[in-house]
Amino acid sequence: MIMGLINRAVCGYLAILCFYMFICLTHNSNLALANELAMNLDVGSTPSLNDKTKEKTEKKWSVSGSAGIQFDDNVNSDPIDTTSDEGDIAAVLDVSLGYQLLKKSFVDLDVSYDFSHTRYKENFEFDLVSHSSSMYAAKEVNGLDLSIYYGYTRSYLSGDDFLGLHNTDASIGYALTDIIYGTLSYNNQNKDFVSANERDSTLHGNEVTGYYFFNEAKSFLKLAYRFEVEDTFGSEFDFNAHYGRIGARYGFDLPLVKQVAALTFDYEFNKKFYDSLTLSIADKRIDYGHYIKFGAEVPFNEHLVFLTNYEHSHVRSNLDSTDLDQNIVTFSMKASY
Repeated sequence: MIMGLINRAVCGYLAILCFYMFICLTHNSNLALANELAMNLDVGSTPSLNDKTKEKTEKKWSVSGSAGIQFDDNVNSDPIDTTSDEGDIAAVLDVSLGYQLLKKSFVDLDVSYDFSHTRYKENFEFDLVSHSSSMYAAKEVNGLDLSIYYGYTRSYLSGDDFLGLHNTDASIGYALTDIIYGTLSYNNQNKDFVSANERDSTLHGNEVTGYYFFNEAKSFLKLAYRFEVEDTFGSEFDFNAHYGRIGARYGFDLPLVKQVAALTFDYEFNKKFYDSLTLSIADKRIDYGHYIKFGAEVPFNEHLVFLTNYEHSHVRSNLDSTDLDQNIVTFSMKASY
């Protein structure tokens, strides 16, 4: 299955390379430069230190969408520890709408709506649809970047109502130097499962993250630590967890289209300690996982970007049924306006 994923990935890369060469040869080289800091390993997780990011047009609306194909060698649903042990191909679609309610006022305030759909060719029971609405407020006070985020997501698994998630995040960011930036954040989540009520929970998380920028702020290194405590309706699923993460992004100019492309790397290790005995093993459950992700972003112009990712997950537990090895390769095109 892994060799099959690699073969498909190679074919996909060759096709995209040919398409990209065609675009480069026919593209108008006078288009404006793209935002040099389109550099998030995770959406919204990376601060912006380049003044050019403040020179955007004053439009209030934003819209983006991406469509692609995903090759998964072990389809699963992580929130309920369900694994198929089967590979499949999926179509993936994401759409995002944003509106700027307030700007250059006592606070910056944005609202957004996001739609996500993953549809498998054969494993229909893992098809996932999500609708999310959110609000984000930010303000700078005495050199501190203060922000608060609230979002609500409703997810449907195989067409059935599956999960409601309330997510609140408050953070403080500070530029220690021109190239070093740090954040402290607190996260609260409330999960409401439609059928797996024993997994209904409240989660509290605290995270500290540091960034080191270089290469004219087009590239960075990232280091983060996170601690979580989750209190579930069924005490068997209560846990506390530690997360360590390192990431890197390297941005470089594409002279033919005068855009900034990027290569990304992300590694996470986590360990979860469950509070209560798991009856099936007559012991307290302990999980640990390694997650590796490589990505590439290749812009064709200031609006259109090709994205590809490879993800590997290796999860082990003294509850053998939750062990997981998974490889995912994704190709997609994203348009933003």
